[in-house]
Parts: sequence; C-alpha cells; structure tokens
Amino acid sequence: PSALRGSSAYALFLPFCNPAVSTSNNNTLSLFALIDCGEGCLTSLAQYMPQSLCLNQSLLSLKLIWISHAHLDHYGGLATIIKAIDDTRTSREKSDILSFVEKPIVIAPLVVLQYLDECLGCVNGMVVSSVNQGGRNFSYRLFYAATHNDFQRNSDNKCGNAVQDMLYAYEVRHCKTQRSWRPVGSLKSIPVEHCSHAYALIIDVRYLDYECGNVNTFCLCYSGDCRPSSNLVLACTRHHRSPDLIIHEATFDDTMRQEAIIKRHCTVSEAFEVVKKIGAKSCLLSHFSQRYPRTSDNNSSSNSSINVSSTNLRSSLNFCSAVDGLFIPLTETFLKSLSLLDMAIVSFVNLPDCPKKK
Repeated sequence: PSALRGSSAYALFLPFCNPAVSTSNNNTLSLFALIDCGEGCLTSLAQYMPQSLCLNQSLLSLKLIWISHAHLDHYGGLATIIKAIDDTRTSREKSDILSFVEKPIVIAPLVVLQYLDECLGCVNGMVVSSVNQGGRNFSYRLFYAATHNDFQRNSDNKCGNAVQDMLYAYEVRHCKTQRSWRPVGSLKSIPVEHCSHAYALIIDVRYLDYECGNVNTFCLCYSGDCRPSSNLVLACTRHHRSPDLIIHEATFDDTMRQEAIIKRHCTVSEAFEVVKKIGAKSCLLSHFSQRYPRTSDNNSSSNSSINVSSTNLRSSLNFCSAVDGLFIPLTETFLKSLSLLDMAIVSFVNLPDCPKKK
C-alpha cells in the first residue's frame, strides 16, 4: 500500500436481501464476501462501495472472508473488519432481525487465524467474557474459522467439515421475488508458489436472474500472489466450467522477469499466458508493483509505467487493469467490454499532471 495504490481486497456483492435491514429499506445488492483483506480494507469499503448501501448494514451481511496467504497487504485489515462487524451488532438493539444475522466464515492460513485470535482476544473465534452471568462467565462467537486444508472435502478435520457444511448450506433471499437459494456452489483453494501456505481460489457463485427466474452460476478464479501456476491451470481445466473471470496478479513488467522469479510473482506476459492456458473468458490484471504508478498502453516500458500490451494475447482477450475502487458488474455484456473500460482507465491515469498554481 502507498499513496498511489491500496492493498489487496476484493468485495463481492450479490442481489439478495440483507437480513439486518428491514424489507422496505432493502437494496438490490448486499455484501457477501471479501477475497483478501489488506490494510485499509474497511476504509476502502466505506469510500468505494455503492452509494445506495450503508457500510454498517453491509458488514452484517458479510458471510465469507477468504485470505490467500500470510502477507500483511492481503490480511492486515482482517481484524478491523471482524471488530467492526461485532461493534455494529452490539451497538444496535437486540432484535429478532439481528438474531438471523450469521457470523462470518474466515478461511485463511493457520498463522492468519492465530493472528486474528490474538488481536481480538478470542480462541478459535470465541470470546470468553469476564462478566459474570448468574455467577458464571459466558462466551460468544465473533467468527467461524477453518484453514484452507481443513476446509477441503477430503479433510478429516471435524471443524473444517462443519464450516464447509455451514457455508454450502447458507441461503439468501432475493428482495423482489422472495425466492431463496444457496450462493456458494463450490470453493476450492489451490496451492501456488509464493510463500508458505499460499493459495489461489476457484469459487462457483450462484445468483438469481429474477427476470427469468433461473439460478445461474458465475465461476470466479483468483490467483493470489504466485509464479505462473501449473496447479491452478490444472485445477481450472478439471473444473466443470471455465472461469468467467480470473483476477490474476501481474506484479512486474516483462523487462523484470528475473525479479519476478526471485520474488515469486508474475510478469504481465506470464499472467496472460496462464489465462490463455486456463481458457478464462475475461481477465482482471492486478497487484502491480508500487514502482509503476501508472499503466501504459504503448509498446514502450519504463520505470514509471507497466506495459500491458507486450503480448499479442491482449487482442483476443477481454481484460482490464485493476485500479482502486473499480466496480465491475459480473455480467456477460459488461465483461465483454472490459477492454474498452481498460482503454478508458489508461487514458485517464495517463493524463498529464495539472500545472501547479503559483
């Protein structure tokens, strides 16, 4: 994170009723998941989320937080988010509405879960209060947690299996049609080469198309931080459908491939090559090094810009370069227009600086 670019955090909004909001005031979108949660994530949510949504109410609809690996720019804001959810709950009146609000599920490496417990003064997401209730201490839960390995289907860990069942059984309700459905079809954490216990994500998200009444599936893939991953390519090709959108890191320009190898990141061309092998329908490039304050759409590359046109793959792929606060509707029509959006972003960020007033 710097004054030029924020940490990694991706918010997923779905069209369902927020259980913490009265039906008459409900919006068409609710915050469902956070994919990574770097420093400043809560502030970024407040700054960039749709204006029709209230931050505190949106936090109460947050069900899933998935953390790719134990680097602070990917989990540094996690404790703040969980604390904000708990503060929102306790600051409101205890009503029947809040009794239906589910606690969030956190899937993360063990060291991140240990960090979270330490920050929030809990054990496995449970806080033991020192206030006596009828002569006894009482406890309450802040969140449910599982490591990536424990969450997998073949795990023998009872806690991980319970968390998995809880997530897959979770139901939401559409505001207009009042129809219910389960938004998570599947969730897979794929080991990748970066640091210890680093993972990529493949998640099938179900959403209701209320115009035709069908429950459709959107496949989202997220690389996390990694070198080009054969594990991720294999997992995606074995998946029952190609990703509709892949968010892939492109930390370095192609001129810095050796640096990318040393630091276990990808260059732009390497990211595009992975996307090509996977056969994703669209791509969002992300996680650019702070040495590149701007993106470049020309064939020259410099220390001040990252070149996203160094490969001929861009001409046949719907892609865009991520910027802070970017809001992307996950629809077929919009994803086909990502390249046009990228051109608009490049034109905007590469405008010459305004002359300073004397």
